[in-house]
Amino acid sequence: MKVAVPFIISAVGDSKVLYSAFTMAGGVMSELVQSSPEMVKIEKVRKVKVPAFLGATGFKKGTVPKAAAQ
Repeated sequence: MKVAVPFIISAVGDSKVLYSAFTMAGGVMSELVQSSPEMVKIEKVRKVKVPAFLGATGFKKGTVPKAAAQ
């Protein structure tokens, strides 16, 4: 697997659960550690600032259901 570094993943949620998910055996992080241990750093922080998404949104494959008959 080829990955361009550095990249940062910011996640919001229970830090214990997220840490377990990122470090589970056979997961993406375990593959990255095997290929380049210095590339991986996990840091637990109490507050994360995630910038708002400013791009366009829209349906690609979804449809809006018709209103129920009254």
